[in-house]
Amino acid sequence: MINLPHLHTTILDPERQATFTADDIVPFISQALDPTQMAVRTDAPWKTVQELIADAKARPNQVRADRRLPPG
Repeated sequence: MINLPHLHTTILDPERQATFTADDIVPFISQALDPTQMAVRTDAPWKTVQELIADAKARPNQVRADRRLPPG
């Protein structure tokens, strides 16, 4: 296995119905660093991460997030 961070969400998300558990995975190498990134649209009202988090806390279930990669 080469650094597959998406496996954590697959295992923890019951809707994905993973056929394996964390105990089935034996990591043996980390080939690359995957820094966490956040991106928002250029017309988004937030200028800082703190503003985004504060808004999300103030409006539960109204600020949308996604975990997809851009096409390409």
